[in-house]
Amino acid sequence: MKRRPLEETLAALRRVREHPAADGSRDELRRVLSSEGLHAVARAAALVGELVIEALVPDLVAAFPRFFEGLPKSDPGCSAKTATVEALRRLEHDDPPLYRRGAVHVQMEPVWGGHLLADPQPPVRVSAARAVAAHGRGTGIPLLHLRVLAGDEEPRVLSECLLALLRPDAPGEMPFVASFLRKHGDVAALRRDEAVEFLLAVVRDEEAPTARDALARAFGKGAGP
Repeated sequence: MKRRPLEETLAALRRVREHPAADGSRDELRRVLSSEGLHAVARAAALVGELVIEALVPDLVAAFPRFFEGLPKSDPGCSAKTATVEALRRLEHDDPPLYRRGAVHVQMEPVWGGHLLADPQPPVRVSAARAVAAHGRGTGIPLLHLRVLAGDEEPRVLSECLLALLRPDAPGEMPFVASFLRKHGDVAALRRDEAVEFLLAVVRDEEAPTARDALARAFGKGAGP
């Protein structure tokens, strides 16, 4: 299918956002995800997540590998890949291999050591998570999401990533942390159900410093700064 000018595609996506239930809206999203460029795909993926269109999960999954080809030109800054992963996360799509591929991907545009989150050595991954937390700010959040969603055999790596997401400069990340703990609370040091439920309540209801302290203690760490 012939690719349209970007302005035309973005205009079509605006119409989809305004009228998501209209005839042809899902077909428009499918067309963009399957054949358009990175900016259009990033916008379409964000719309799928925002509108919670679960029927388009297969289209998101199919679009993801396309942006590993012809790098870095095909997806500078990993915009399309990141938007696709974020949409799949919002739709609660459980696909560890896909998330793992994103987590271990090394594109020569490193963000404050972000690609080191895939280093073979656990201490390096721990340090990388701390570096993203300290210096990555908002741009590092997708990297932290990818590492958490991909899983890690070293609990300290997940601990540091989750703690980083509870920093004051990462607002709005408590729901992600709470969702992860609800599904994977057994990675914490305190494995009893009531302990996990208490931790979830703290993360959900308390201010960020208190939530970070509770999470640090659950993973067997001292209170964070």
